[in-house]
Amino acid sequence: MARNSPVSAAVQRFSKLTTEQSELQKQRAAKENELRAIQSGIASERKTNALDSAAIDFRANGVLSMDSVPDLGEQNAIVESQLRVINRAVQMNERDRRETAAAVVREATEAAKPEYVGIVSEVKQRIIALQFALTKEADFRNKLETAGGSFGCGVLQAMNFDAGQFNGWLSDAASFYGV
Repeated sequence: MARNSPVSAAVQRFSKLTTEQSELQKQRAAKENELRAIQSGIASERKTNALDSAAIDFRANGVLSMDSVPDLGEQNAIVESQLRVINRAVQMNERDRRETAAAVVREATEAAKPEYVGIVSEVKQRIIALQFALTKEADFRNKLETAGGSFGCGVLQAMNFDAGQFNGWLSDAASFYGV
């Protein structure tokens, strides 16, 4: 397969999408962890209404150094929003990967089609030759029996084979591949 073929380009795109998918899944896991941490902080705040004086002093110093009071509810909403965006990006990437994989399969199959059509054409020619030989064999049997000979006397064994059973295959070959 040529290095710059459409199939090669599609395979490269699929590989890139797979790498992006992995990175998006890492981002999603990080945001989910961040969200859990924020939600855990909110829950623990609700559980501990009475903090000891050292914990209150620590938090008060944090508020003073940041010029504002952190709103954990707002942080939770922001992270949830970011997580929704990452989840949507994962879905879109998965769709792109499926479409690219289907394109790779289709392009590879299209590239192989001429070779397969050649094989089908060769099989067709051999079936036609076999049908001709089977017709000759059937004609021989008929002539022998008409002349009084018999396949039942232990000298010859009739090789009955219906040459017509290939007609369906030949019809399909003509319909699908024009051979």
